[in-house]
Amino acid sequence: YAVSARVLELIIWSCWLQVIDMVLAITIVARGEQHIDLQSLSVGAVTLVVLLGLLLPEFGVMGAAYAILGGILAQVGVRLILVSRRLIGLRPLELVWRAVIAAGAATVATAYASHVHWLMGIVAGGVSYLLVLSLVGGLVRDERAAIGRFLQTGKA
Repeated sequence: YAVSARVLELIIWSCWLQVIDMVLAITIVARGEQHIDLQSLSVGAVTLVVLLGLLLPEFGVMGAAYAILGGILAQVGVRLILVSRRLIGLRPLELVWRAVIAAGAATVATAYASHVHWLMGIVAGGVSYLLVLSLVGGLVRDERAAIGRFLQTGKA
């Protein structure tokens, strides 16, 4: 299990990139620019396949983890470039800074709490993400109320 723990530690750090990617993807689709979304997904997929071909035979499961990280990094990079160039009036950093801060806090909380128990890491990461996102103004009152109702009743 030692190898899988190292892989998980690496993949956990990719959460920051995945949060940025998610915010940008939602923005792109909401603006009706699905072709930009498809372009960035294509670059990410091709990068992932190439890196898997190069790294997997040599480094095994750790090579696969680095390939996944590289594919996500390429995809986010392309999204940032395309959003800033093609979607006039949108500034990518203004879209993602709150989510990045919350993802950073969630990553640190997950890493520390998972030393106690893996389930504790999941809970700590989720709670810290929502708490920090709320504190930096990323959740409006209605969203916080909906989360509270869901936690109380199990229904959104």
